[in-house]
Amino acid sequence: MVRSENITIQDIAIYGDLNIPNNDGIDIEDSNNTVITRCHIDTGDDAICPKSSTGPVYNLTVTNSWIRSKSSAIKFGSASWFEFKHFVFDNITIVDSHRGLAFQIRDGGNFLVNLLFQTYFLLLTCFSWPQIVECKISNTKYLKELIYNLFIV
Repeated sequence: MVRSENITIQDIAIYGDLNIPNNDGIDIEDSNNTVITRCHIDTGDDAICPKSSTGPVYNLTVTNSWIRSKSSAIKFGSASWFEFKHFVFDNITIVDSHRGLAFQIRDGGNFLVNLLFQTYFLLLTCFSWPQIVECKISNTKYLKELIYNLFIV
């Protein structure tokens, strides 16, 4: 979805081949006031992927959805020239994903502002062997400069 306004995506199922890269589930690029709800996304690459190429991306709400991804279930970027603002993720089930949440902010974009994760069930297992994966943030100084008002409830 590119340069769109006031879009609702609901009650859809996306099945991508888990062995093929570059088959994102839903890319939200330069689009605003987007709602994704009651979706089932099963893909070999990023499942939900906001990108800012020509302007900021704001007011994204994702609720009541199930995600499996061989890459990142939710990934910000890699196109990240502008702000990501006012995002809510509520009641999201993530299974069998290499990364539940990823920030690939590398294009000089400004900030991630007002991100809310609530009733967020995250079960990570690697594809090569099942195990619970401990989530770590490696560069906290860099992330503190980029993220404002990140709430995980």
